[in-house]
Amino acid sequence: MRAQMETVGGIQDATELIARADVEHRTATRAARTAFRAALEAGRLLNRARDRCAHGEWLDLLDTHFSGAPRTARRYMQLADGWPRVRRELEDDDALTVDRVLKLIAESNRRNAAERQEKQLGTLVRATRYLMRSMRKIQTRWPADQRKALARKLEALAAEIRANGGIG
Repeated sequence: MRAQMETVGGIQDATELIARADVEHRTATRAARTAFRAALEAGRLLNRARDRCAHGEWLDLLDTHFSGAPRTARRYMQLADGWPRVRRELEDDDALTVDRVLKLIAESNRRNAAERQEKQLGTLVRATRYLMRSMRKIQTRWPADQRKALARKLEALAAEIRANGGIG
């Protein structure tokens, strides 16, 4: 049995080596979780500090009193801002890293933006249908110049919607 023949650090049995590796794994997992929590708390504190700064004061204070790069501060702040949205799906995860959580936050932001845009588009479609029905009903009652003015406004709105790819 080869697993029992090699000696590593005075240990010959494979099960003992695996047990030691598991101890190291648990230590690494705790350290990663501690690092993540520290980054999250740093982001919360930085957000609070930024909120208390006068206009134009933030970057100078950050440069003077924060040893990390401005990009690191931004990432910590984004982490703190987005954590409540992804927290439930990640609370029991042992592999929490700032990068991984920021990616999930970005995905969540994209999904939310797409849902908002879809909802706005639905509202716009309903409003447009309502306007078109109303216009048909009153077409005969309005003077020609008013009908033409309304038609121009609707065309301008439709052109703006097309130019903006849906919703402006």
